[in-house]
Amino acid sequence: MNGQDDGGVRACDSICRDAIEPSNKAPVSSERTSSSRSDGLEDELAPGGRGVALVQTPTPPQRSQDESADVLAFAACGQDFLATIIGPYTASSFSSCPTRIFHAGATWYPHKSGEKCWTTRPHANDLWDTFTGTEDGQRGHFVVRCRVCALVGVTATYYLKHGKSSNAWRRYGNIFASSVVDDVQRRRHAAVLAWRTRKSGTAAGGGSGHGGPLDGYLTASRTQSMTPAQARPHHVRVVLMLVMTLSPLALTENKYLLEFVLGLGVSYDPPAPAGVRNILFDLFSFVTDQLRAQALPRCAVFHSVTDLWTERHGSGSYGSLVLRCVDPGTFSIVELHLGVAALNGRHDHGNIRSWTERLLRRYGVRTEDVSSSTSDSGSNVKKALTQLWPRWVPCAAHTLHLAVMVALGGTGNTAAGRAARAGAASSSSTSRTGGANPGAADLLSRARNIGKLFHKSTASVEKLNSVPFNGDNAPRKLLTESPTRLFTLMPRLVEFWKLDDPTAAHRERRLWRSDWEAVRHLIGVLQPAFEACVAMQSTSLTVADALGLVSRLRRTMRVGVFACPTSYEKPLAVGRHSSILGLDKKRTNAMELDNRMYEHEIVPLEARRAADGLRDEAATLVRILRDEIDARFFSAESVIKNWLANDAVLAATLVTPGGATMLRKAAARVGQENPIERARGLLQEERQMCRTTLVGWDSDESDVADTDTPLDTVTRELDSFLATHTASDDKLAFWRSHAADFPLLHLVACALLGASGSSAASERDFSVARMVLRKDRSRMLLEHVEMHCLLRFNAHLLPADPSTVPVLSEAERSRARASMS
Repeated sequence: MNGQDDGGVRACDSICRDAIEPSNKAPVSSERTSSSRSDGLEDELAPGGRGVALVQTPTPPQRSQDESADVLAFAACGQDFLATIIGPYTASSFSSCPTRIFHAGATWYPHKSGEKCWTTRPHANDLWDTFTGTEDGQRGHFVVRCRVCALVGVTATYYLKHGKSSNAWRRYGNIFASSVVDDVQRRRHAAVLAWRTRKSGTAAGGGSGHGGPLDGYLTASRTQSMTPAQARPHHVRVVLMLVMTLSPLALTENKYLLEFVLGLGVSYDPPAPAGVRNILFDLFSFVTDQLRAQALPRCAVFHSVTDLWTERHGSGSYGSLVLRCVDPGTFSIVELHLGVAALNGRHDHGNIRSWTERLLRRYGVRTEDVSSSTSDSGSNVKKALTQLWPRWVPCAAHTLHLAVMVALGGTGNTAAGRAARAGAASSSSTSRTGGANPGAADLLSRARNIGKLFHKSTASVEKLNSVPFNGDNAPRKLLTESPTRLFTLMPRLVEFWKLDDPTAAHRERRLWRSDWEAVRHLIGVLQPAFEACVAMQSTSLTVADALGLVSRLRRTMRVGVFACPTSYEKPLAVGRHSSILGLDKKRTNAMELDNRMYEHEIVPLEARRAADGLRDEAATLVRILRDEIDARFFSAESVIKNWLANDAVLAATLVTPGGATMLRKAAARVGQENPIERARGLLQEERQMCRTTLVGWDSDESDVADTDTPLDTVTRELDSFLATHTASDDKLAFWRSHAADFPLLHLVACALLGASGSSAASERDFSVARMVLRKDRSRMLLEHVEMHCLLRFNAHLLPADPSTVPVLSEAERSRARASMS
């Protein structure tokens, strides 16, 4: 028997090169019920579908003479062709297709030719016996029996839910790599695997490295067995790897991952998609419980950060909720990401408010535990949050971005907007009119077209990178939204237009010398706003920090002179390390752009006797930005747009070292009254809102005399704080070192300093969600997106030993999914 098999494998190698297939194969339905891999998270395998029913069974009954013609045809098809693959074999009763089998508590009968099958591949009937059922619960599902295993009296059956076939085809790779089967079985399955590999050109989803690019590295064989309990920690680690690397769950069935595991020489197989989903839910449930039990209770006063997002490749809407607080034990700002949850229905204020309350209740947070909220200035979100918490802070970064857009002339009136105000129907032929700075808008539009040209044309990019550039030889792409990148490539672009063979499209997009002057002036006046926006995205940014950045930016815009990069031949330094070394040399005329250092010159807003002024595009931007900053941050007409009248801003700034001085200076510069007295009056209200944090406020252990009220004590400490302490770079470190000097006021500071001046925390959530919901994963279920994002930001709450994560029952998972909906 062994000699026959060896000859059969050699015969298979020679015959399969010619792709010989018999002409007497039974007809198979042309309809495909599923692909060989999982395309989305909705595809489910039956519980245990990945397991193998590998048991010795008694000889099945011989066929009777009155069996149906379909069954006889099915049993007779392709036996000679099977021999060409695995070699000659001795026919037995096991090689005949049984009249029925009993599997998964039901009876299954041979599949009839011409009916819908689990695959359209013709060779499947030569390698598998297919069975279907007549009951309602069996329709659309199949059971297959491996014909190769049946030759030696072993019955290996698989249940294919909805005809998912990848679990069946992987059988051949697993048997080939197994150390518990005999040599005959291993050689036969290896022959089938080699034949399928040559036929399709790739390894057919198995665990073998035959013919693949990793074949030379995967030489080890499996030497031990692994029980489900032993495999569980490995399953958890695989799922965590998928979550933290933002990889699709279908990666567990990826050929190269299976080949990698095989090369380790162990019997571990990554979990099937159904198992991945169960483990993902177990981890999500564990992290949710840890947030409720440990992370949230240690801080009792929170500040929420909220935003909304609609996925790019679908219509799903999501909301992000982040709770910020100051941990009184470590005096550090803590961000607790509650995930990205689906927001169904319209984006009106009532729906947003209900969504926020539901998400807070899931984690056991009461609305009265939240002191303030931060979001962008959208009317729907603002109205919803102000109804929950009167203290609302507009996102400083978003507001500043809108101000810059107006100053750049990017918010002109559309035809629809003009028609709505005039009461007439809009015309699609009417184009958008220019904004308040048409010169800058036109210049940036042409610069953006240059970026698009080099973004879409590979040949143009190669030609651009071939232009010699002394001092900066590294080729780079041209970003469409970055004037800085355009400027740093200016010498290369200038030389590009001088080439002998530029196309007409190249010539049309050329910027002239006067245009480059405007570009460098725009960079000079936009650099302060850019640096302020970057600083506002810090995880430790407070409201007082945001107010300080806006105040300094306002003052910078009114100085009247700006540091603009000069015309140059090459940068002074290239790379972060070289730029830092150059700046350490105390250069006063150097600035860093796009990780490159250049000389700069001081350019006045208006022309003077000794120097020319800014170009009109840049000068107009400065004037508009001045007005926009005042209108959006220090408006005397609107309390919502006046940070000096915002209770959350005033209270948090007052307890910041140097915050009172900053409030007085800001109010004096914009011509408003000193807000210090109003900020002092907020302490009584803050004491009521922060009652759960200030545990010892009214306790008998206080050193305060019985005749003093807690408010009197805090007021006295506040007066001492304002009179003796000035600005500090690290406000939290200041309160950490002076907690003993202000036993009550430092608790108030912990409750107030967590307020955020930017919604960047929610934007970071959406950055993760955007990478999870890529174009090829747009069919992910909403609950899986939420679980991915929650685990991504809270993986530190998982135990060091993954095996300690509890395994939920199906009933518990069902109840938890129902609570998420």
